[in-house]
Amino acid sequence: MTESEHTSPTVFPLTDGWTFLPGRASSAWLSGQGGPVGVPVRLPHTWNDRDTFQQDVDYRRGFGSYRCRFFFGPETTGNDSPSWWLRSDGFYGTGELWLNGRRHARFDAQYMGLSIDVTECLSCSELVLGIRVTNRCAAHILPGIGMPDFVLYGGLAGRVWLEQIPSLSVERDETVVTTEFVGETGADLGFSTFVCNRSDRARPVRVFWTVINRRGLNCTTRLSLPKNVAPGQRVRFAEESCFIPDVERWQLDDPALYTLQIQLLEEEQTRDQYAVSFGCREVRIEGGRGCILNGEHVLLQGCNRHESIPGLGNAMSPGLHREDAEILKRFGCNFVRLSHYPQHPAFLDACDALGILVYAEIATWKSVRGGRWLRNACRQMEAMIRRDRNHPSVFIWGLGNESRERGPYTRLMNVVRRLDSERQTIYAENHLHRGRRKHTLALPDVLGVNYELDKLDEAIEASCNGAVLVSECSSYPTRRGEVAAERTQLATLELDRKRVLARPSATGYAAWCFCDYATLRKKRYTRFSGIFDSWRLPKLAAWRMRAAAASEPFVKLIGDWSIGSGDGMRSVSIFTNTKRVTLTQGGDPVYETEEKEYDEVDLLFQAEPLIATVDGSKSVVDQLLPWGEATRLVFCSGKNKWASNEIAWLDVLAADASGHPVLDFHGILGISANGPCRVCSHLPVDEIELCSGIGRVYLRGDGVPGDAEISATHPELCSAACTIVFR
Repeated sequence: MTESEHTSPTVFPLTDGWTFLPGRASSAWLSGQGGPVGVPVRLPHTWNDRDTFQQDVDYRRGFGSYRCRFFFGPETTGNDSPSWWLRSDGFYGTGELWLNGRRHARFDAQYMGLSIDVTECLSCSELVLGIRVTNRCAAHILPGIGMPDFVLYGGLAGRVWLEQIPSLSVERDETVVTTEFVGETGADLGFSTFVCNRSDRARPVRVFWTVINRRGLNCTTRLSLPKNVAPGQRVRFAEESCFIPDVERWQLDDPALYTLQIQLLEEEQTRDQYAVSFGCREVRIEGGRGCILNGEHVLLQGCNRHESIPGLGNAMSPGLHREDAEILKRFGCNFVRLSHYPQHPAFLDACDALGILVYAEIATWKSVRGGRWLRNACRQMEAMIRRDRNHPSVFIWGLGNESRERGPYTRLMNVVRRLDSERQTIYAENHLHRGRRKHTLALPDVLGVNYELDKLDEAIEASCNGAVLVSECSSYPTRRGEVAAERTQLATLELDRKRVLARPSATGYAAWCFCDYATLRKKRYTRFSGIFDSWRLPKLAAWRMRAAAASEPFVKLIGDWSIGSGDGMRSVSIFTNTKRVTLTQGGDPVYETEEKEYDEVDLLFQAEPLIATVDGSKSVVDQLLPWGEATRLVFCSGKNKWASNEIAWLDVLAADASGHPVLDFHGILGISANGPCRVCSHLPVDEIELCSGIGRVYLRGDGVPGDAEISATHPELCSAACTIVFR
């Protein structure tokens, strides 16, 4: 659900007014009949926000309970009255929904969230909604493994809302747009829409489709023939061929989006309307050619992504999901794998808008089997496809990760074929010899390879038609700021990139991974495999990817330019996309590099700025400022105005007396907020870590507008203060 849909008169947001109680609350508490006080919370919420990303701390598994009392005015009775559905963003866990003292439904949220008809319970104006959910689930609940290499976060980690659906309505997850290109510029679009009649009489119905381009102009309209829809019936309306001349294709560098507006007409009156965004593109992975997007070869370069941030867990706002996509695009990723579960629609929306291809997969990690697990896997695959199949960014469906069984994968592929004939299937294999023994390597359309890059030729030969994608590679865990380890991580990525690029048929690779993430697997607590740290601050490998993809002249200098380190030689890293970089100090050239995207050079330290210019230009592209002892803290941010329901973030720098960033300072900062927000810290108190001179603090808005005063303190430095505005 988009932000604009929250303001619709047919949507009743349920973000505020919740009370959270750890544990399995009684039915009386869920019904609003007193009991323990609980803690007031806003959604999204997880109870694992402060017990993950901490060494030697096991995150809490078990039950949590939520209760919300609200007043509801719309009329909900009568044959032609609308129905009301309780919906939510995705989260993990199984549980129960209670309304007005009665258990209304049991659910498996399956990372897709809730969609439950609650019409019969909305007969009174004051309502009590209770939700009891657990993140300690049975083995048949996906992913189906007790300790995967990521956190099984507990709680309502997404928004919740009531949505009004008319008695005669368009089925939201049954609208499909297909594209078939004709000639060089035109395309035939196909529309398929199901109409549901929940009233007690037959209804004469027509469907009116309008296609709108990104400039808001109507491209075409279609009006269906009339059909009678009987009570309780679902009827398909379709337009098989709608020609669009001069179609704008969805491209990585120009992701043109269209909108299909649907009006449901009865006797010329609009009974329901719905809109879906889509893009016109052709994308396939072909043996011998790799990824072909709109007839052209594209080398896929990207990362695997987890949904988690310290102090927030997986309770990320839509704005943070969009920010992740923007970081990936800015740092050269044209491709992302959603490891290892369905992820937030806001992230997919951002990938659509930015031009990032998405490998989506159901929640599996070294787990695939039959029985109840497989039934749940098929149900999750179907729900994911129905929700996400109109996203042009999504190009392939993942069946599983690092496990293999022919029977279950065949069943899952049949689900894909039934619901989406356009996209291919893939699974990620980390032991080719096991896949060969299980006869699964040639089963999907594309074979994913995890880490066994020395066996790529073997994988290409064993796969279906030679179609292979490196689904994970380059895992070298290192903390940000550990320079030697960061260079090894960078070298690992460089080697793996060369292995993929050496094959003309290469499809591409997804590095492991985007950001450091929390895990209890092997008691690691935090896995430092990201090319960014958990707060989205870049390591050396991230700058390498950005330099390779930048469209404008780009140079980044990284090194120890500390006055306190004494005289002598210093190692400096140079990242660029230009032919020649010249480094100068005091107006004198000290080094020049040609035809190198990445270079390491030892330079004699001088307490002056090291300045980088490119291709003979005198304009400063980047500089490394000498720094002295840290004396104060400084806030910096790209913006200071935030929506009141968003999560804001600010960077904090350590600076010397001249205001130069002190890039070798490490420490713990105290953070306080006075105003309509709270600090999001994963530590027991409101503190953040400053590493290599920079740290990031997240602040959750309270849902009301106003100014917030933020301060950062350290016992040895002058404190910093700033004001941000929640609108």
